[in-house]
Amino acid sequence: MGNCKDFSYDISVDNISELRNIDGNIFLDKKKLVYVKGHTTPGSGCGPFYWESTDSVSPDNNSTIIQANGVPVGRWKRLIPEINYFDLSWFGDLSSSDRTPLLNTAISEIPSGSVLTLPAGSHPFQTRPNDINKQVWILGSGKTVTGISKDFQSQNAWDAVFNFTNANSSRLSNFNVYATGGSQQNGIGTGSIVSINITGSNSSDAIVLEDLWLSSTAPSGQANTEYMIYVDGSIRTSPGGVRDMSMRDCFVFGGEYGSVYLKTVVDFSWQGGICVAAGGKKGVVKVTGISSNKSYAVNIDIDNCIELDIDYANYVVARGLFGKVTNTPNAFGCHVGGIVSGTVQDNWVDSGVSLPRVLIKSGQALSANTGITVPHSLGSRVPSSKIFAELRCISQELGFNVGDTVNIDGTQGITFYSLNNNTTSVGFTVGDNISIISPSSGLLSNITLSKWVIDVYVER
Repeated sequence: MGNCKDFSYDISVDNISELRNIDGNIFLDKKKLVYVKGHTTPGSGCGPFYWESTDSVSPDNNSTIIQANGVPVGRWKRLIPEINYFDLSWFGDLSSSDRTPLLNTAISEIPSGSVLTLPAGSHPFQTRPNDINKQVWILGSGKTVTGISKDFQSQNAWDAVFNFTNANSSRLSNFNVYATGGSQQNGIGTGSIVSINITGSNSSDAIVLEDLWLSSTAPSGQANTEYMIYVDGSIRTSPGGVRDMSMRDCFVFGGEYGSVYLKTVVDFSWQGGICVAAGGKKGVVKVTGISSNKSYAVNIDIDNCIELDIDYANYVVARGLFGKVTNTPNAFGCHVGGIVSGTVQDNWVDSGVSLPRVLIKSGQALSANTGITVPHSLGSRVPSSKIFAELRCISQELGFNVGDTVNIDGTQGITFYSLNNNTTSVGFTVGDNISIISPSSGLLSNITLSKWVIDVYVER
């Protein structure tokens, strides 16, 4: 692939320094490659180099272009296996304590549109890297094998490991990032891991984050970042905001003020993953903007989110298991689907936001001939028609497996009601028996009460 020809590896050297001692002109008639066993030490940054005999102007970048000592005309050039495909190990010593110089050199040297791979292993960042100002795909070897640590303090939320400016269509994939104690300042988390902060005329649209694990190593009650992901497009008005950003299978944990902060984003999508607390700090997704430049057309479909907060945003569609949902009257035309297991801020009517079913009791045990009261925090009496529930199997029987659910509508023996003049509770009664259709026999059969629990929901 690439520039591969009928070269042979007749000569090998241990590192780049040794390569500089070889005058490539001695190979002009043979067109041979020199194999470098490693950038600094053998085993890391290895690969073949060929001699470009007429090049007298390309600067030595200590990675892909090497000038031989005392040879003004001719350059050693790394044989790239795929066009615009580079590896971080080519740009410096991977045994160093700080990967920031390597990343800075790589971003500076590679062409726009390139792929930069991160080898398996741990990659500490002791100082803040330069902004990413070109299209690049930074690709790890997997989010369980390629790890980055943010070990530096930041002055602003957008002081991140990866801060995109003028980097349209860039991508981060397949690695994990942990913010460490070094990211704190006076015990408070600083900066972020990924940032898109529009200033002036720069733009970074169509950014893709996929297969990432972003978290904090802070002890309980602390955080090592202000946010994990920080996006602010509020200053940009024509066209408005950070546009066409997408996240796929991203697992985000913690943050001093929240996990994912989205300010004036347009056509944003997050499919798959979770957003939960770490170190006792918030697992919050905040969708906001400013009065004159709101977020617009935001789609979030993830498995679990501790809190969703909507403000200055139009047409947000979110689905998942939410611990808490809040909004202000500045949100309009939004819809939250799925389940909310905690509180819901009561601004939905004013904002035009529709509500999902709210889980008010999970795993309620069942007893025969018993009336059960379940509290809620909705602030108004719930009509019986708005109460829903499912039986959930916790021990296999009647052809049902653990975790299988049956809607109460398909049962006999349970009655739901809303307590008269009570704005805080709903209730249900259990008769002598509860009967459901058995999938194994097809017959109406009594369940064993100890093998089932009930999950109770209400609709606003």
